[in-house]
Amino acid sequence: MRQDRQHNTLWHSGLPQMRSKAVVRRWGLPEEILDEMMSGNGTVGYKKASMIFMQGSPGDILFCVLSGLVKVCCPVKGRERITVDLAGPGELIGFAYVVDNAGRRTQAFEARALTDCKLSVMTHERAMKILDTIDRAALIRAIEHLNAAWSKALQTRVRLLGLDYRTRLFEVLADLSARFGVKDRRGTLLIPELSHSDFAEMVGCSRAAVSKLIESLISEGILARSGKRHIILRQDEPSRASA
Repeated sequence: MRQDRQHNTLWHSGLPQMRSKAVVRRWGLPEEILDEMMSGNGTVGYKKASMIFMQGSPGDILFCVLSGLVKVCCPVKGRERITVDLAGPGELIGFAYVVDNAGRRTQAFEARALTDCKLSVMTHERAMKILDTIDRAALIRAIEHLNAAWSKALQTRVRLLGLDYRTRLFEVLADLSARFGVKDRRGTLLIPELSHSDFAEMVGCSRAAVSKLIESLISEGILARSGKRHIILRQDEPSRASA
């Protein structure tokens, strides 16, 4: 438990800011442009579980996560939401929009705060003005980065559709481990406190089904709990399909 508290302190202090800068630098933009985009914007804090924006709301605002985690979801009529992505420090949300019949941008998904978080807010108009000042090569790198991010999200969701629930859960755990995991003597501790309902939305199945899968992984020595967090003890690919 002491080790978990140390990881938690690190996550909520210097680590998010360092990770934010590292992620943003991967956009391939010049340092002065990054400074301009990351500074001079309004910042908004959200409490855990609060709504950041709803599907169909005006889509002329971009958000950059400065600290905490945000869950981007797609509401589905008659069933639970489907999680599209988890966004951490340095990552953008609100860039996925659709254009309605009146030519207005509207948010394609909804976003909720998975933890207490702080976001930088910038209009599309301001972003376009800043990007208009950079050279063509840097702009192409930024476009390539965003295209890669969109493509990865689409590929992940499509791949999951063809997998059984057990393998989907392994895929989700592997992604969480790479993005939000901290190595310790037991394995990989997942920093986010995720409920079975959260996992169900990411896997695309019922809460009851994912609860059975998690209990099975715990009994097999693949997964463990530490308070409200999960620890991945082994990351070997499942050798069998689970109904």
